Amino acid sequence: MKKEDSEKGFTYVEVIISLIILLIGIVGALSALTFTVISVQGSEKKIRAKIIASSAMETIFAVRDMNDNGILKSWETIQTQDLNEKGIFLPDWTPVRENPGIDGIYGTADDACDISTNCPVNGFENTSPVLPDFERKIQIQDINENGMVRKRLINITVKYYVGSLPREEKVSSLIANLQFN
Repeated sequence: MKKEDSEKGFTYVEVIISLIILLIGIVGALSALTFTVISVQGSEKKIRAKIIASSAMETIFAVRDMNDNGILKSWETIQTQDLNEKGIFLPDWTPVRENPGIDGIYGTADDACDISTNCPVNGFENTSPVLPDFERKIQIQDINENGMVRKRLINITVKYYVGSLPREEKVSSLIANLQFN
């Protein structure tokens, strides 16, 4: 008896080749999925970094007109501590805590201390958690116009990591010394 052509099966070589092609497709789909997950995580961290920087910028603008228990925070306090003893903002890369501390101002000594401590300032201890993978740097530069400093350039940079890659978000603004009568 003769075998009919319709009863032929696949050879081992054909099966192995089809499995290799299927495996290549699966690996490609998994790498696309991995890239998508990393991209979404990066987008989430980027948005959070922008919010952290914007919140710090808002509090700096509020400081100009703030009265804290009879102590007027003012134009002179909108400086970094390395430039002026009246400056309340820390100038270097600092960790970001969830709570801005007792003064309610982000980037000051009661919320931007080293990760290993709890930021003790004037009897208050900020024990709020540090946001992992985030650091903030506040830079304040005087703008001298006709011998007077009436404006300051504020740059707030938030560094974050996507995987092991560092990324930065920056918010910049000018603040003026407004005089109200």
